[in-house]
Amino acid sequence: MKKLLIQYKNICVYAALLGISYLTGLSLAIVCGYGITGIEVIIPCLMIFAGIVYHKAMLVTSKKELGYAAPIGFLFALTLVLGSKIEIYDGIFYDFSLMDLVTFPVLGLFFSAMILLLFSFSDKVKSKNKSDKTLALENGQYFLQLISLHPFVCLFVLYVICYLPYYLTFFPGNCGPDTWESIRMVLGEIPWTNHHPVLFTGLLMVVIKGTAFLPLTGSVGVFSFLQMVSLAAVLARLSVRIFKMQVPVVVKIFTVLMFAFHPFIGMYSIYLTKDVFFAEIMVLLCLKLYDIIKEEGALLGKPSECIKLSVLFLFSSMLRNNGLYITIVMAVVLLCSYKKYRKQIAALFVCAVGLFLIWQGPVFAAIGIEKQSFAEAASIPLQQVGYVLWEGGTFSEEDMDFLEELMPVEKVKEVYQPGYTDMYKFDEEFNDAFLNENTGRFLGVWWNGCKNHLGSYIKAYLMQTVGYWHYGETNSVCTQGITANTLGVEQIDVISNGFGFSSEPVMEKLVLAGRKAPVICILGSMAMQIFMVLLLIIQYLRRKNGRFILWLLPLVLLWGTIMIATPAFCLLRYMYPLFLLWPFFLATFFEAEENIQ
Repeated sequence: MKKLLIQYKNICVYAALLGISYLTGLSLAIVCGYGITGIEVIIPCLMIFAGIVYHKAMLVTSKKELGYAAPIGFLFALTLVLGSKIEIYDGIFYDFSLMDLVTFPVLGLFFSAMILLLFSFSDKVKSKNKSDKTLALENGQYFLQLISLHPFVCLFVLYVICYLPYYLTFFPGNCGPDTWESIRMVLGEIPWTNHHPVLFTGLLMVVIKGTAFLPLTGSVGVFSFLQMVSLAAVLARLSVRIFKMQVPVVVKIFTVLMFAFHPFIGMYSIYLTKDVFFAEIMVLLCLKLYDIIKEEGALLGKPSECIKLSVLFLFSSMLRNNGLYITIVMAVVLLCSYKKYRKQIAALFVCAVGLFLIWQGPVFAAIGIEKQSFAEAASIPLQQVGYVLWEGGTFSEEDMDFLEELMPVEKVKEVYQPGYTDMYKFDEEFNDAFLNENTGRFLGVWWNGCKNHLGSYIKAYLMQTVGYWHYGETNSVCTQGITANTLGVEQIDVISNGFGFSSEPVMEKLVLAGRKAPVICILGSMAMQIFMVLLLIIQYLRRKNGRFILWLLPLVLLWGTIMIATPAFCLLRYMYPLFLLWPFFLATFFEAEENIQ
């Protein structure tokens, strides 16, 4: 009788497993656009895959582990269900259906199961406490042994060589409207502003003035080359840091392959905006914080290390407006975390913030930098108000009069575009000065609208930020080549001129593959980048190493500030530091626990 009951129990378990696997396959197909593609064969394939995941997860499931995996698994499922309702380019937010009540919990279970397997696999990896040399020999990675002689130099030269084809194809660099505005400031055609950070524009000025004997195209080419070299140097530094960690050799190989050949790095290495330099600073800042944590804060007792940290925080604040908020929060967290070194921490942050205030105060006043418009910080409130008007909604008569003075309501309806604020706030009829003088009144109008149009506000917010939390959204990465300009800067395809063929079509296909190719596209997804950060946080908690969360905090704050004030629904350049840190995320996720305790 007992054997019979066990047999029936097994039959029931496998029947339930079969049922939940089918629902999972169907749910994955739905959120991946099955209704559009109509490829019926995708469901059984997904069903089989889900069944394997569930079966293996059952073997490693424990109440404690499930408690770590389930929150992030269900959160990820929620983002997929929400994101599948948004057609951003058409401004459509589909209504929820009964099917969503099935799809969400089933996907939550599936992703929780996958995370359980990932945690189990990471524990097996970290338990194999072998030296880097042994790993290299066992796997026959002679390349790793070769570059271990002069790792930084070898990797730096390799990366520069790999980026050169992009530089020579798109010479003098990838330049868009932001680049032209900075150059026009340098040339004195328009007033200087901090909309494009003065530090970045100042660096441009030094290079352009220092190469005045060259045509402007040549000067821009010199600047993009220097930027390419700086990115190669930072990535070589990061690679060397990963090589010193106790991690599987496959992670080290992935690091080199990604930094050398991923098209998003080659294209960005010559993309002339402040975002690349900001990303480099953020990478170095995260590495420095990681080393501080690993040494139990002892590095804070060294003046040289405090100076380096202070400079990194200062530059992060000068290169992006949200850098100051990251600096202030990190000051409080470090003061609370390392009480033994409070004097040193206070000194380094007083220097960083003090110099920044001098920079944006007396220095800006002396060189006549115009005050930045409040519209830059109010992108999402403007978008929410605009969405209500675009839908045909109204505000009170008094509030409508205010909005009419800010910008004619009919013009708002005409230029409004879901997911983008620039068409709205940069329109010639948008009254910037009026907004700056009446910021409090605008926030009052916004709040009145929030009370009466909460549903529309939520939809507008989700559409405005969808690319930063929904896996299914990608963008065109960055400007490719030279956009139209009146400065006389022209693109010169050096490879085509020298060898009679152009590599530009190949590079365009590589960029498209980086966005769309299965598995590879994960790296370029900003949603996957932030979920990897969340996974690392959970990993540290389950391994009782919660103090290591501190080095991830600047990245969480970066994402948080973007979620508050993004002007566009999906721009990789805003999250580029997280993209560059992918190999380090994986390295710390799989690093042997003995090394980080």
